Amino acid sequence: MMEGIQAFGSIPLTSDELILTPGADAPPSGDALTSGAAGRQWIAGGLSHSIHASVTEIPPHDWNLLTAADADLTMDDRLIRAYESMMGDQCRTFTVVIRDAAGKAVALACSTLFRVDLGNYVWLRHMVATARKLRPHCGNISILFCGLPIPSGQNHLRIAHHANRPAVLAELDRAMRNIAREQGAIATVVKEFTDRECDGLQSLGDLGYSRIEIPPRYVLSRKCASFDDYLDSLKAHYRADVNRSLKKFRESGLRVEQVRGPVDLPRVYTDDVHRMYEAMRARTEYPLEIYPAQFMRDLGRRFGRDASLTCIYQARRLVAFTIGLARGPIYHNLYSGLDDSLRRDSDLYFNLFYRDLDFAWRSGAQEIHLGQTADQFKSRLGSQSERMYLFIRPTNRLVRWAFNRFSRWVLPKIELVKPYHVFKEAGKDRQKRPQRREAPGRSDECVTNET
Repeated sequence: MMEGIQAFGSIPLTSDELILTPGADAPPSGDALTSGAAGRQWIAGGLSHSIHASVTEIPPHDWNLLTAADADLTMDDRLIRAYESMMGDQCRTFTVVIRDAAGKAVALACSTLFRVDLGNYVWLRHMVATARKLRPHCGNISILFCGLPIPSGQNHLRIAHHANRPAVLAELDRAMRNIAREQGAIATVVKEFTDRECDGLQSLGDLGYSRIEIPPRYVLSRKCASFDDYLDSLKAHYRADVNRSLKKFRESGLRVEQVRGPVDLPRVYTDDVHRMYEAMRARTEYPLEIYPAQFMRDLGRRFGRDASLTCIYQARRLVAFTIGLARGPIYHNLYSGLDDSLRRDSDLYFNLFYRDLDFAWRSGAQEIHLGQTADQFKSRLGSQSERMYLFIRPTNRLVRWAFNRFSRWVLPKIELVKPYHVFKEAGKDRQKRPQRREAPGRSDECVTNET
């Protein structure tokens, strides 16, 4: 990440549509509301913010000043533009730019407004169903998130190192409240941050935000040349478990094919393939967005060979896939789908991950981001879990008081899966493996297409 920059983790609109309604949060004495080509700006206490419907409205110099050397994918404008262009029927997007008194950009924040059905969340389902007997639409609410749901487990906030962080966060909160009031959101949420990142966000508590733990993210930092190399590094009993899954895959007659590029990925990713993603997404504990098939295809067009599709076939039928995106040495395992009827006999889910890991390592990945959920399996891969948090502020004072008082009984408790020490220690576990093995990546199993 660029030195001096701190990372924390659509319906077409004009800039004028996004800013305040008359009388909303009128600036205190000495502040000013100005208009210009980029829309309206609030100016207060030496800082100002402008709100934009798209990242395409942000001057490239300002965007690059705060994001150009990001090591991860989060603020890659190709990803954000794909999101903005394909998700308009589910949400509205806003980008906030905060400037100092000299007009220099000191912070960027990408945000999105979602209509959320609380009845879709398992731990709230009974409560919402009971309330809907009296009010049928109870639980359908709008929430404004500072942060897009791409990729999972990271945030979309960038603050210059030299900036006064409490003042910047206060200005961001001001912008979020303005948007929330304009759009009728009942809460503002700033997400997703690790323990270390939360250290720089303590002033959000003074602004009325509550810190809430959410599911951890998983990162596999083991540097391997291939899945074979990874397999050799495992302790004997973990290696035996993986080999049993590899044997099931081999005996099932399934084959793997790697697809990359702006032509082949959109061609292979058909509507039938997308339905496997939709089926898997429908079972998630944390439903929010569901991406259309065109979004997945658009990733291939925008990212070219940095976008990949790991495909598993039964004869000519595609029965499982994972979409991944690479940026430099970091690979993101993002979206998957599979035919549930084949899951058990071939360990399809496990083998899909193994083949995707093999591809990532062979492509030079030094760090693989596995996102959230599926905790047990990802931990047994040897990945490290990182506790994650968000900050939430209901807009109504009474609701805010009730949330702060009762949230501990309403929200699910996050329990981390114990870490598994799967890798051999130096000088130990020298058990030799059989000479013959069938790990992913052999030329007779894996075909790579790039167009």
